[in-house]
Amino acid sequence: VGVTVDSVAAYNCPALYSSLVNILRDGLGLDPVAVMSESEASLGGCARVTGLPKDEAVFARVAYKIFFKLTAAQFDYVVAAMTQEPAIVASKIMCSSTVYFQTVSSINVSPPLSEDNYPQWLAPSSGVCSLDNTP
Repeated sequence: VGVTVDSVAAYNCPALYSSLVNILRDGLGLDPVAVMSESEASLGGCARVTGLPKDEAVFARVAYKIFFKLTAAQFDYVVAAMTQEPAIVASKIMCSSTVYFQTVSSINVSPPLSEDNYPQWLAPSSGVCSLDNTP
């Protein structure tokens, strides 16, 4: 409910960015601003927010991305942290979403975080994921 490019930039991106800041700073001792240098304040901390059109006028889904400058071991840590219930809640990940963890060349480095892989967190009935993106 309420999913648009603007609402994702206003609601989901800041939650995800904040969650990642905590993981990077508290878990890895890294400077989040240096690690996520492409993040845009106007996009709530995301680097990109794009509607993926179902047709010319209707968005089937909204993709939002954050890019990192991390070693493979550091990225593995972020992926492991993001695939835990506290991060799902803090990041306001929408129910039935799919979160991909990819390299620059779009190679998946881990199975996606999805309702199929993690129904206990991303199924609408789970009570963990976000059912809408309105504050």
